[in-house]
Amino acid sequence: IIMMPPGEGVEWFEDRPMYGYETLAGGYRLMGAEVMQEWALKMGDAEYAAKMAGMIEAGKDALQNQLWRGDHYLVYYDPKTGKAFNAFYTPQLDGQYYAHISGVPGVFPKENVEKIFTVLREKVCKISKWGIPPNYANPDGTAWSGPSDPYMTGKYVYLNFQVFMLASLAIYEGHKEFGMDLLQKQIGRASC
Repeated sequence: IIMMPPGEGVEWFEDRPMYGYETLAGGYRLMGAEVMQEWALKMGDAEYAAKMAGMIEAGKDALQNQLWRGDHYLVYYDPKTGKAFNAFYTPQLDGQYYAHISGVPGVFPKENVEKIFTVLREKVCKISKWGIPPNYANPDGTAWSGPSDPYMTGKYVYLNFQVFMLASLAIYEGHKEFGMDLLQKQIGRASC
């Protein structure tokens, strides 16, 4: 459920092809499977609910075993080719945000979410002088030094809506002060 189609795929973060297991699309798909499982249970379709439960379990296992790196998830990893993209990817928790607003269980383990927020707060948000996290950072949380594309992967490039989603997720996850601070910084930048 968290793999791209065979070969290469592109999802909404279309700055590059993605391969194999992919965190962003995987998080969305897991959230969707959680919603489908809930609907199946409400409709009395135990067989389909069990199918979704199996997909969710396998997807979460793959996230943890194939993509988790201790304080962030790989953007993608293809075990068949060995292709991997290791960066601190600010949108990596979008599936968790959508799980919260959909009222279904989170798709990422709480301890992983906490570690990601620690890196965001203590490193990634400090990259820009305004405290807004860029789309990509190096795996250690320093300013991005990989290939750049002014569309989505420059050193300071960020997406407005991504900051709003991240700030809202921080609040959902119990980091109200951090989330409110991000919202204030974003709104202040947007009004300049």
